[in-house]
Amino acid sequence: MKKKKFNKLFWILLFLIIFIVSVLIIFRPKNPLIGTWTTDGVTIYRFDKKGKGALIVPLSKYTFNYKMNDDEIHIDFKNKKLHDSDYKVSFKKGKLILKGINKTTGTYTFKKHEAKNAKK
Repeated sequence: MKKKKFNKLFWILLFLIIFIVSVLIIFRPKNPLIGTWTTDGVTIYRFDKKGKGALIVPLSKYTFNYKMNDDEIHIDFKNKKLHDSDYKVSFKKGKLILKGINKTTGTYTFKKHEAKNAKK
């Protein structure tokens, strides 16, 4: 009898755990940084979900890895001719704002860009 109650309780708890984990995965907050951004319609930054991205200008594409920690981002360009950068990240009225920190200077404001126009 106790074994039947234990089995029933086990399956109920297992179902609840699977249900809760599924709900958390489906409704987890999305990273607003993910996507394609532009400052001027020509200079484009693309960020993916896996910590990779690219700086795209008309004749070149510079790939990078990035890491987000709270509201800061570190961009590590694969091309060592480009300087790695650190920024404080914020969003205001649908715009991305990167403000240089550490040895990085400048503040840049980006708006979402249609990915179909960006060079792959």
